[in-house]
Amino acid sequence: MVAIIEDGWFADVPYAIIEGSTIEVDNKGDGNYELAFNLNLSDGSTFKAYYNGPLEVTNVVLMSNLEEDYAIPSLTKGKFTVRPWSNGTNLYSGVLYSDGLNPDAGTGTGDELTLRIHTEPHNDYYTITSGNYTIAGNYDAGTVRAGYTVYGIPTDSWYRGIVNGQIKQFAPLVSGQVNIQYNSGTYTIAIDAYDDFGNNITGNFQGPITITDYVGAPTAPDEAQMSYIYTAPEYNSAAQTRTNNSRRLRNMR
Repeated sequence: MVAIIEDGWFADVPYAIIEGSTIEVDNKGDGNYELAFNLNLSDGSTFKAYYNGPLEVTNVVLMSNLEEDYAIPSLTKGKFTVRPWSNGTNLYSGVLYSDGLNPDAGTGTGDELTLRIHTEPHNDYYTITSGNYTIAGNYDAGTVRAGYTVYGIPTDSWYRGIVNGQIKQFAPLVSGQVNIQYNSGTYTIAIDAYDDFGNNITGNFQGPITITDYVGAPTAPDEAQMSYIYTAPEYNSAAQTRTNNSRRLRNMR
């Protein structure tokens, strides 16, 4: 909402709801920022403003514990389940992981990505359709469902870094793109994602993926709901969704 304040009170002018707008944030360092507002308002007008100076960011609730961008060095294996979803899409839920991990035993060291992919229904049920998928918080075809938590349980699309069966790094994929190409039994997948702090998580996979029918009750956790038995005392504690006052806004456009 945009309104005018005079002497601590709303001025006697109409207010308007912000719609379809952009805010550019440029972190200048030492707690100083430049913010450029270009706001489209519900009354049809445009509101522009500029701020340059210190900005304190407090009480930021984060699920990620990454402190910087992360490029996954290697993803070599993949397994998914498939089932029809209630909106008519095909749902492929699964995990891409590195050679050093054994998801079934909950052992090893390496990286993994859980992904929840929604496609248009198609004849080749056991193949993920080639295309560019957007990471978003919906279940539409062409979407990789963004990661989040339900009653403290991580679900849908997440990155996890595992050391000797212990989850040490974790981050939900909340925006970005996943490009999937399929050719003669081989998938080529490129991930360019962002977590809830704006860290860029990238990775590549090339190889076959095992796809099987989903078996379980409609409400049972699927492959993208961390059903593996890796242990993570910090992850499963209240620190899973944490408040961190020391974080800073990153450059955003």
